[in-house]
Amino acid sequence: MRAWKENISVGDEVLLLADGNGEFTRALGMELDLRDKSAGLGVRSRRYAMLAEDGVVKVLNLEEGRAFAFSSADDMLKAL
Repeated sequence: MRAWKENISVGDEVLLLADGNGEFTRALGMELDLRDKSAGLGVRSRRYAMLAEDGVVKVLNLEEGRAFAFSSADDMLKAL
């Protein structure tokens, strides 16, 4: 995450958080079980974009299936 943050040069304007053990994903109910798929990817997070202010979720753009229609940076910028 640190290298990515440095690469995109956002400084402290954006807080980037990792979810290495999946606790946040489980707490949100966003788990996607891909263990039985041919690639054997295990349990992952569903694709979504979230805007939270002071711990309150203001926008949650959740993708369905393999779609990428609601969670882009442009979609989030529109929500701001």
